Amino acid sequence: MSSNALQTFLDETIADLKEKGLYNEIDPLEGANGPEITIDGKKLINLSSNNYLGLATDERLKEVAKDAVDSHGVGAGAVRTINGTLDLHLELEKKLAEFKGTEAVISYQSGFNCNMAAISAVMDKNDAILSDALNHASIIDGCRLSKAKIIPFEHSDMDDLREKARKAVESGQYNKIMVITDGVFSMDGDIAKLPQIVGIAEEFDLITYVDDAHGSGVLGKGAGTVKH
Repeated sequence: MSSNALQTFLDETIADLKEKGLYNEIDPLEGANGPEITIDGKKLINLSSNNYLGLATDERLKEVAKDAVDSHGVGAGAVRTINGTLDLHLELEKKLAEFKGTEAVISYQSGFNCNMAAISAVMDKNDAILSDALNHASIIDGCRLSKAKIIPFEHSDMDDLREKARKAVESGQYNKIMVITDGVFSMDGDIAKLPQIVGIAEEFDLITYVDDAHGSGVLGKGAGTVKH
């Protein structure tokens, strides 16, 4: 049962969203999320999906997914830190590490979950994060969760990044400093200036973190922005 205070809060919040044009009603898809979708019986062209490469409806992946359901069921049965890590997870992570050309991989349910977990695992209240002004919302939330000091720098402005890195280091206030950026920026589609960012990170001993959700499979022969 809800309290009067809760009901008032919900009513006022929804009214405010509607007034600002931010209230969203979700249209459920009747079938797969592909280039064409069906909503309310109407076939429409899909311009809103994250299924950039069409992998969600790839016939080969559908077949191996069916095989995995037969051999392992429809869920892991537990979180991975208890006993929900399947041999399929380890096989996936090994293949992804080979594909990315990196030492190891940990897979998460989504990019949002990854940013929330990975950033806060490395950074804490005694640290600082230099964050590009146009970074994705999931990066911003991951930075906030870490409780590190967030220092925004102007989008892809290397002079501003260098100056703010210098000030952060010279302040002596932080145990660790990270610079964090999207690889490909989700709204503008431009590519991070990684060679320059890495150069600045090496100059000031910064940790470099790249969210490559929009570059993987697209740049660097598929391996992403870092390889590009």
